[in-house]
Amino acid sequence: MINALIVDDDMATVEVVRNAVHWKQLGVENVSKAYNIEQAKKILLNEPINLVISDVEMPMGSGLDLLRWFREQKMDGEFLLLTCHEDFSYASEALHNRAAEYLLKPFDVDVMEVALRRIIIRIKEQQALKKNSELGVWVKDNYDEVQLSFWNSVLEGRFEEKPQQAAQEIAKRQLALDPQADYTLIVGRLTNLAKDETRFGRDLLLFAVKNVFSELLCGRPENDSILCNDRHTEILVTAICSEGQEKLQERCILLMKQTESIMNSILTVCICNPCRVENLYSISAAGRHKQTGDSIPAGSCGYGILGAHLLSPAGHGETAGCKADARSAEQPKSVLCCIYEK
Repeated sequence: MINALIVDDDMATVEVVRNAVHWKQLGVENVSKAYNIEQAKKILLNEPINLVISDVEMPMGSGLDLLRWFREQKMDGEFLLLTCHEDFSYASEALHNRAAEYLLKPFDVDVMEVALRRIIIRIKEQQALKKNSELGVWVKDNYDEVQLSFWNSVLEGRFEEKPQQAAQEIAKRQLALDPQADYTLIVGRLTNLAKDETRFGRDLLLFAVKNVFSELLCGRPENDSILCNDRHTEILVTAICSEGQEKLQERCILLMKQTESIMNSILTVCICNPCRVENLYSISAAGRHKQTGDSIPAGSCGYGILGAHLLSPAGHGETAGCKADARSAEQPKSVLCCIYEK
């Protein structure tokens, strides 16, 4: 269970944070509030708070004073600090006392929610670790990275046309993957990143991209199947999914809608045909070619990709190239979904 506390001497700011953030969607059960650090300390001593959103500059003691006291009490939890001033000394002390995030006022609700989501994933991981044995701790702490490393090896071609080696590697790494099952690659390409990079910062933007792909395509915020390639002017994302294509088409439409609602970047998504692990390399190479070649230019409807089934975010499909006015039709910012035919 996640319980949050908002601390700010400005009552209006407290109410804005409390009412604007989608707490339930983030997994936060209760949200308490305090208007100075003495009130905050009483709440922290009497309630199981594990997430604190605090202003830095307050007349009866700063948010940094509260953070320092919190760490001295050896309490478990994370801090997100808000400030009107981009002061390096504030940021330095916040980092020294392990503040999870540091945002400038006036805050952007979408940016705050992405930052909170990252913090909450960290809190949940810490809670899960406490429940496990020493061996369980290691497995929990490393499983996602072990599986991501395996998928990276697959997409580098290490097991191309080598089903036995792929199965042996899955067993060696103790991964919960079926080497006989079919997996579907979804290749996403984000372009026009400038506004979002200015708004979120590069690190938080990359996290947001991986998080929304993992949550909507794989059903979990913790990432074990999403590989992200930051290419400076664009971000290329590859998801490895075990669901059927019909369900993945629906999820891709949700993904595009969600991305469009919080970002200015243009998203193009390509769903490849399902195949075994040992064939994913050739499929991924073709999917990346569809994304980065001339066939699917960023911001287009994929006109001219003969035989590809296209889906708009509204969910209406048509065969590319079948309509003479396909190029002139009004297009959404987040661009379609296609099935790549091998």
